[in-house]
Amino acid sequence: MSDTGQEIFNPFPQKPSTISSNGNVGNQPPKKNNAITACVIAGVVIIVFVLIIARNCTQPIKQEPVAPPPTTREFTAKFNHRNGTITSVSCRTTETSCPVQAPDPPQLQNFMFRGWATSVNVTSGFITPGSNITLRRDETFYAILTPITKPQPSNKPAAKSQTPSKPVTKTQTPSKPVAPSPTYRASFVSWNGSSSSDVCTGNPCILTAPNIASRPNYEISGWATSANAVRGSIQPKQRITLTRNETYYAITTPLERTITATFIAFDRSTRSLSCKISGDETSCTIRVPNIRITGYRTIGWVDNPGLNGKRYCENDPISLTHNATYYAIPDPFDCRR
Repeated sequence: MSDTGQEIFNPFPQKPSTISSNGNVGNQPPKKNNAITACVIAGVVIIVFVLIIARNCTQPIKQEPVAPPPTTREFTAKFNHRNGTITSVSCRTTETSCPVQAPDPPQLQNFMFRGWATSVNVTSGFITPGSNITLRRDETFYAILTPITKPQPSNKPAAKSQTPSKPVTKTQTPSKPVAPSPTYRASFVSWNGSSSSDVCTGNPCILTAPNIASRPNYEISGWATSANAVRGSIQPKQRITLTRNETYYAITTPLERTITATFIAFDRSTRSLSCKISGDETSCTIRVPNIRITGYRTIGWVDNPGLNGKRYCENDPISLTHNATYYAIPDPFDCRR
């Protein structure tokens, strides 16, 4: 019973005690035994608590392995025309090999071109111009040339005829005019529609590929003879051997970019969503996530910490043009307002 007259609830009612002859209260163990028991119980509780904390602290944190970005390799094939000219063709790949196209044959007087080979001593299995070659490393190819044999005059004396020979009338054969060296034109069409051209004369007819104008959010791949080519086979400043008039097109590859939206909850925890764009794309779309924080009621999200910006409800689409941050709207605000 308290001083105020109210009855105090005792969760451990005790039986009436009596005093024994040794001075201890009846129905109760000695006071020394009670102290030892309390110390043992307290020690067990402390040990269990320490074991629980140690178990929680030693839980391993699982981390997802991050795949390394693919390595881009570049292989170059050099074609030795054996007349002082070397044509280089390169390709890039993330695999172990990539294809290049064998160039046109060199034009040499008194020699016949048989094909390309990795050695001047090869006698068969030549690579023809225009064929695809799979490169696994840098390689040098040589033009295989065969001399053109001119017929030799016969040393045998002419058979004598029994009939009197007729006088030989000498005729003056006009000398054949020398054919002029061929002239070819190469046109270069850029990705923005502009074009330029270059002319070369000679046999062989050689010129240098021009540079390609830079294009935002694109990678310069090179020049190709088709506007629909995926990769360029001729790099800027590379020498080109022309055997006819040709048009080359600038090939560019779109670069991929990532835009991220960060959502900050009431407890300052964050969650991020991303989307990707490439090339000329300027935006991509995400949907507002469903985020629940214990003890808080999330009404929606706003793109300004002062809650005076544009508001979004859960699952609303958001068009992202750049990285953005959104803040949780507290109750009782309406996310649609």
